[in-house]
Amino acid sequence: MVVEHAKQTVRRLLDSSRVIFDAVDDYSTAVIAVAYRLEEGRAQLVSASGVL
Repeated sequence: MVVEHAKQTVRRLLDSSRVIFDAVDDYSTAVIAVAYRLEEGRAQLVSASGVL
């Protein structure tokens, strides 16, 4: 559930903000979604748009 929510949030940001979309499109920024597992001290990249 957390992973899917994070992916949807990235999509919503890109769909709802022309400024963010354009910045990703011209490679000046990236939008990433990360799921954290605090108990394990780990983070998992679940979605990325743009160049990292």
